[in-house]
Amino acid sequence: MDNVLLDTTYIVIDKPSSDHIKLLGINTNEANETEVRLLPRRFADKWNTTFQIACGTLLGWYRGCDIIPSTQDFDLTAPSSQITSTFMEALQSEFQVKHVFGHDNDSLELTMLYHGIRTDLFFKYYHNSTHDKIGLIAFPDLRKIVSYYPKVTSTCADDLLGVLVYVPCNVEEILEAEYGNYTEDISLGDYTYFTDSKNIETRPKMTDEEFKKVERSSWP
Repeated sequence: MDNVLLDTTYIVIDKPSSDHIKLLGINTNEANETEVRLLPRRFADKWNTTFQIACGTLLGWYRGCDIIPSTQDFDLTAPSSQITSTFMEALQSEFQVKHVFGHDNDSLELTMLYHGIRTDLFFKYYHNSTHDKIGLIAFPDLRKIVSYYPKVTSTCADDLLGVLVYVPCNVEEILEAEYGNYTEDISLGDYTYFTDSKNIETRPKMTDEEFKKVERSSWP
């Protein structure tokens, strides 16, 4: 891959892209494609941050410049330092938030629609000098999960099905932490993220009452 400097914040990765552009209903007529490309960056630049693709979305991009066929959504991450009233209100006005899970201090997750596509936004939290963490809920048994990731060294940018996306430049280190040998084919019928991922820690199961306190339709 050839990397070329885009500006002082991002590096563009010149990587062949897939021709499966209509997957998941992404609108690719010329006018809307331009807006799809620009809108995420406009929002991110305004707040001096990025939404990086993660988890299965990151794996699909890196292995084949595509989306894994069995997945139904995009996975994104954002730094937990952005969890402020002004940022969250702007986020909810820009994107159609459907569900909010977790606590602001250790496990916030938003499920939202972006151009009609379900998108899961996970906030990353400090763990130690080498790793960050994401807190989430395993359905349907309502078990708390913590995923640990090597810290992102810097941010790169690339094209995924006609959409400009941001990715961690140390992508191989992050994929190896999550999947082990990520180059091997995974039997999707046998793979479960909450039990097969290499970087997770399982916490106690929540009661229905505890879950009601961390599940809502909007922030806060």
